[in-house]
Amino acid sequence: MRTDWTDLPHLQLLSPDESTTTLIARSLAKVLEPGLVITLDGELGAGKTHFVRGLAEGLGLATDYVSSPTFTIVQEYEEQVATRPDEMSAATHTDGASAVTRPDDDAGATDQTTADAVHPGLPLYHFDVYRLADSTAFTDLGLDEYFHRQGVVLIEWADRIPEVLPEDRLLLDLEVQDGEDPQAGTEGMDSFLNGGLGQVVLEPDTRPRVFTFQATGPISARILREWRARADFPTTQVIEDL
Repeated sequence: MRTDWTDLPHLQLLSPDESTTTLIARSLAKVLEPGLVITLDGELGAGKTHFVRGLAEGLGLATDYVSSPTFTIVQEYEEQVATRPDEMSAATHTDGASAVTRPDDDAGATDQTTADAVHPGLPLYHFDVYRLADSTAFTDLGLDEYFHRQGVVLIEWADRIPEVLPEDRLLLDLEVQDGEDPQAGTEGMDSFLNGGLGQVVLEPDTRPRVFTFQATGPISARILREWRARADFPTTQVIEDL
């Protein structure tokens, strides 16, 4: 598999805060296409889940239950903003892990917009494959079928399953900038267990993030170029241009 994409487009953007991360994600969502795979790389607390929430908002999907899929392997976001799910269901695979969670019941409404989105309502499938040993475990669970759905697949820890990744995908690296967090005196790792689930709870790290987007083929390259050409592209956040 090719690992050198220096001849293909890449963008680097600076996000000083969560609101800018949301702006970047919502803008990118407008050019996403069915079948696109985006790999998400970044340390714990870098803002990957917040970025996914912004994508969901940009596509007009309900964001009430957007959360990290660390304990579920994949989260499905398919519900439109006109609905508000009350309950969640989980399908359990033979390894004992809940591998899919998605909202089932609809009620209420949220106030979000998908103006100018090429594919409004496009489903998002957010993976965290850290708990999987390798690509074989991924395919044994039938998770490679998501690549053939009419949605966008986002994968954390994608380096654990290189054999199943499509050649043409969009790489996203989220890096927390060096320096002391202004809230360092009150944050850090609060390692109490949340609801007995063993989930580590972190206070927000308010340092800026650098988002690096790299195309790996003609489809992801076209998406980056189309995004860059949009009037709502966050031009003021650009560090490195196409």
